[in-house]
Amino acid sequence: MPLKKIKFNLSTFNKIVLAFNCLAVIFMLLSYLSSFISPEHIWWLAIIGLAYPVNLIINLLFGIYWLITKNKRLSLLSFISILIGINTFFGFAQYNFSAKLPDKAKENHRIVKVMSYNVRLFDLYNWSHNFETRAKNV
Repeated sequence: MPLKKIKFNLSTFNKIVLAFNCLAVIFMLLSYLSSFISPEHIWWLAIIGLAYPVNLIINLLFGIYWLITKNKRLSLLSFISILIGINTFFGFAQYNFSAKLPDKAKENHRIVKVMSYNVRLFDLYNWSHNFETRAKNV
């Protein structure tokens, strides 16, 4: 049974947009791959991995563009590339939907928690001039 050939009647502008969309999807897939490959082997892949938020926004915009132009099949190209790495997204932006807000936060509806784990390299360069902390962490 032969496969049906899908034809898209695209203008020249939309063909150029599709080419950039395919390039954005490739960058998105490479950014997913960057977490599995050491930067010692392929250094430029780590840079693409750092650009994940930009790639995500670009692919979302391409998906929305194709929905606006009523090309639902082409919008799937970007949305599927995002869904392939949904675990990467939830590792990048974490949400706690089950947390209960304190009464004060319910009134203002403005609560933001920022967590920082600043250990100053466990006093590797002896910034605190305390030799005991360095000996404990080695």
